[in-house]
Amino acid sequence: MKNPNTDAEHVVAFCKSISPVEPVKLEVKPIRGLQAGDCFNNLDRVISKAGGSCLLGWALYEWPGVFIEAECHHVWKKKNGSLQDPTPRNDGRKRIVFLPDPSLSVFSFPDNKRLLLTDDPVITEYLSMIDKLKDGRLSSGKETLKLQALKDELEDKHGKEPLI
Repeated sequence: MKNPNTDAEHVVAFCKSISPVEPVKLEVKPIRGLQAGDCFNNLDRVISKAGGSCLLGWALYEWPGVFIEAECHHVWKKKNGSLQDPTPRNDGRKRIVFLPDPSLSVFSFPDNKRLLLTDDPVITEYLSMIDKLKDGRLSSGKETLKLQALKDELEDKHGKEPLI
């Protein structure tokens, strides 16, 4: 999915429903030795070596016209106050939209938050299967094929999912 346009009305409303803080655009600057997709442990390592603190919030992604999603994410607040996302990305993304959230605690791992941008029932089924995949609950190759079929149907109706 792509980074959302933070000026778009639906993005502003979605962000306000999650946090009172404005989203920021951050450059992804991976630090060697850190693991992709493991921002929680990565930040512990970075802070113990270089200082600073952990800023908790949400990485935002959008499939335009389909849905917008917020995924819990931690970034590094350096001693000088600047922010950096040191976690390597599997998708090659160079920038993220990050929504700081003061209501999160280091020990919370909340589910992703989503806003559907159309009332297509296929989206709900697709997202349910994505959650199963993330949780390791897709039990068969048949379910994986079903997930791909749902994605194909969504792309036929709403356009290809943007990859970055």
